[in-house]
Amino acid sequence: MEILRIENVSRVFGGIVAVADASLSIYKGQFVGIIGPNGAGKTTLFNCITGMYGLSHGNITLRVNGEFKQIGNVSPSKIAQYGIARTFQNIRLFEEMTVLDNIKTAMYHQYRYGVFSTFFRTKKFKRNESLIHKRAKLWLDEVGLLDKRDILASQLSYGEQRRIEIARALATGAKMLFLDEPAAGMNEQETNNLINFIRDIHKKYDLTIVLIEHDMRLVMGLCDHIVVLDRGICIAAGTPKQIQSNPSVIAAYLGEEVNDVKD
Repeated sequence: MEILRIENVSRVFGGIVAVADASLSIYKGQFVGIIGPNGAGKTTLFNCITGMYGLSHGNITLRVNGEFKQIGNVSPSKIAQYGIARTFQNIRLFEEMTVLDNIKTAMYHQYRYGVFSTFFRTKKFKRNESLIHKRAKLWLDEVGLLDKRDILASQLSYGEQRRIEIARALATGAKMLFLDEPAAGMNEQETNNLINFIRDIHKKYDLTIVLIEHDMRLVMGLCDHIVVLDRGICIAAGTPKQIQSNPSVIAAYLGEEVNDVKD
């Protein structure tokens, strides 16, 4: 079932075209990889989908309660309420907050607090706070970091910080997860652990995942559909096997690396 429709989307900064007339459809449960050289427009497209950037042209629609709803030029907070969450190239945790509190920040939009309840710490306030605390601990247990719940996020290893960032995105209640270069800066063992972790959460939570990544081993090992951007233009789309053998993709991006991936 199609859940996200991107139609002729462009984003222009001054006279620079970052994304040019991009169109693609994403289906429920799919694992999509978006690849291409640096400056191809991958993160810009992510930012358009998740409300960080407005659209210069085109439409983005999301299936919400069975009907397609326009989300182009909608605020990031509203898009999060529709079930889309994301991570960033550079990890964006609250470094001086505890690991547990980082997860809890993702949940408050799901609970309504009035000024009266907050100020007087009513039964409803305390009940919701207790639920948020318990749910945050469950997410930490899910990513194997419950024992580090009370330390500062800055004290985690790089790979652990990535896991917390993904867990925080899932804690929003998202069913669609956008990951922007999650393996960047990781060593081989950390990347292997990340691959297994992402594969597990994709299946366990019936997620639709869209991934930007330069590590072709990760992309080819996880994704069932790949879109290739070059200078803001979509030059190819297909299965990993089709992308690996596409002459335009090899010339623009993969080069000799494609042989390493196949071997």
